Amino acid sequence: MVAHLKNKDKIRHKKRWSQVMYMYYLLGYRIMETEQLSPRRKAVIAENTFILALDGDIDFQPRAVQLLIDRMKAVDELGAACGRIHPVGRGPMVWYQRFEYAIGHWLQKATEHVIGCVLCSPGCFSLFRASALMENSVMKRYTMVSSEAMKMVQYDQGEDRWLCTLILKAGSRVEYCAASDAYTHAPESFNEFYNQRRRWVPSTIANIFDILADAETVVKKNNSISTMYIWYQAMLMIGTVLGPGTIFLMMVGALVAVFTIDIWTAFLWNFFPILFFILACVYLKQKFQLLIAFVVSSLYCLVMMAVLIGIIVQMLEDGPLAPASLFFLLVAVQITIAGFMHPQEFWALLCGVIYYITIPSMYMLLMIFSVFNMNDVSWGTREAPVLKDDDKEEPGETEHQLPGWLNDPLLIDSELGEIPLAEQRFWKDMIKQYLKPLELSREQKQAMADGLKELRNMIAFAFVMVNAIFVLIVFLLQLKKEFLHLKWPIDPTDFVSFDRDNLTVGIYRQYKELDPIGLCFVIFFGLILIIQFIAMFFHRFATMCQLLATTRVDWFRSGGQFTDEDAAHELKGSAVNIARKLQRPKRLFDEDEEEHHYDELMLEASRSGSGEHRESMVRRQTIFRLHETRNKQHSDYSNLVFNFERRFFGDDDLNLQNLALNRKSVKLFQKRRSEAKVNAASTPGGTPTPKAGKRPPLVPKNVSFSGMNRNSNQIYDNGGYEHTEF
Repeated sequence: MVAHLKNKDKIRHKKRWSQVMYMYYLLGYRIMETEQLSPRRKAVIAENTFILALDGDIDFQPRAVQLLIDRMKAVDELGAACGRIHPVGRGPMVWYQRFEYAIGHWLQKATEHVIGCVLCSPGCFSLFRASALMENSVMKRYTMVSSEAMKMVQYDQGEDRWLCTLILKAGSRVEYCAASDAYTHAPESFNEFYNQRRRWVPSTIANIFDILADAETVVKKNNSISTMYIWYQAMLMIGTVLGPGTIFLMMVGALVAVFTIDIWTAFLWNFFPILFFILACVYLKQKFQLLIAFVVSSLYCLVMMAVLIGIIVQMLEDGPLAPASLFFLLVAVQITIAGFMHPQEFWALLCGVIYYITIPSMYMLLMIFSVFNMNDVSWGTREAPVLKDDDKEEPGETEHQLPGWLNDPLLIDSELGEIPLAEQRFWKDMIKQYLKPLELSREQKQAMADGLKELRNMIAFAFVMVNAIFVLIVFLLQLKKEFLHLKWPIDPTDFVSFDRDNLTVGIYRQYKELDPIGLCFVIFFGLILIIQFIAMFFHRFATMCQLLATTRVDWFRSGGQFTDEDAAHELKGSAVNIARKLQRPKRLFDEDEEEHHYDELMLEASRSGSGEHRESMVRRQTIFRLHETRNKQHSDYSNLVFNFERRFFGDDDLNLQNLALNRKSVKLFQKRRSEAKVNAASTPGGTPTPKAGKRPPLVPKNVSFSGMNRNSNQIYDNGGYEHTEF
């Protein structure tokens, strides 16, 4: 394991430059600058080298990575693959994201995978093919400094989406593997969530618009992207831009239907809070904007609860086949079926109520907040101020001091080495060309800030005007609904009247009304939902095929057919789990076998005695433990190599009950263990059986740790451990 420790004073900060740092090291130095390899061999290595990009808080199992590698091996033109991301945390904001992530993966990402390519492989858990990254139009452009305001939003606010955009435009494919699960910590507070999406929304729109603007070239170069897929993304872009106006009109109609007020009153009730929030985003600081957004969102949540009850009442009055009722039911049924198609994630549907009542906040207020704060390019989440003592110099600040982390107690006994001269030259050239911090003058910083504000003003004005025109047109047409409407042919109502004066019976039929705007809305969003619903089934079938292909089933195999070769194969497959079990550090609640045996005797004696006797036995047990703890030399369980040797070469039987191993495999393991113990005892300098009371050296003699060069802030790795990977 080579650990690169990044000094933000010497290397450009932000995640994109960290990726440039390790990608150029792995791809440029470790592959391309290896003189012993021929160009043909380097190309083969690049095709079969994969980089797993992770966040620091991600949680996943090795099988999740193996499933992504299976996709890479199956599809040669696959440049990147991502898994199913599950948000974890507590609180209503996490519940909202749980449903949002579920719907986004079930429908949107699955549809992109089936009919085209996934546009964003999230940086928290993605696998990249080295050869796809080494394209000149990918990594070279990924290192570009964002000098323009729009490029700054596109490049640095969502670096994972920008990297995937480059991969797609270079002709490679990006896929979504639903069977590969990973868990990431999601924002738990309202402010943190809004700040996260404040980065994501402009970056997403900028990158998708970049693909749409260069659609002809992308379709020619990428075999997985068609013109129809470009039209699908264009429809989603239109829905995103007009989303606030659509939600505004929806709220106006909902207030009219639920509270039985006139349309102008409902319009003003929605207009003034939105206008107040827009003015706050223009003139107030961001913390006050977030406070107002939180208050307005809470009020809208109460209104949406009333709207939900009103929709249910209206469905009972008009019937389930009315236009609004039918569309609502179809969406609910589609989402429910999608949940049944993902049984392991079905309980995410319970969070759909939170998602529903927060629609005005997330699709109207959040969009306004993101657009009017485009000029803020700070990260906004998980940022903590670094407190420094001005009078005290930090270790490693001068060239004559070693980095402070080398004084860590766990590294005192380790060896200190130097990296090769070739690697030193690589890092010096790399830092000079790509990673050296940008030194901007006060005028340049001011010009950059002015450019961002100018871009914000232009985009915000266009955004407000487009939505205002859309709302105005629809609202004026809605006022003339009695003249501009269509008859809904489904489920009409028949009326019978009787005229006593003329003794006549009249029979007439009344149709429900559907205004043209409502019809366009149903057709537009209904078409998108149908496409996503059908694509989900295709993706589910592909996921099932992948799971069947990677799952080993031995249901119809009897024990007598298990041969020695099968035992060796099973033991080899379980080697990692066995080694992990033998290396496992002692937990706080674990007890030594002697103490555990004594506790059992005390417990049995206390149960059989009287109350006074039991109390005496408990006191004796406590005194015994205190005495043993005081006189006992504790073993060091922090060294994994020592733990492995102590257990493997010890005399105690190993507990392998939690491992699903055949009896023959267990016997083979015990045989190999005995042979290894005999060989170790007979070989001069062999590994002796460690004693519990003696602290071993932290690092074996033939192991040296990676460190930092004191002058050039570079990484080195000198040596390794035989037959062991760290």
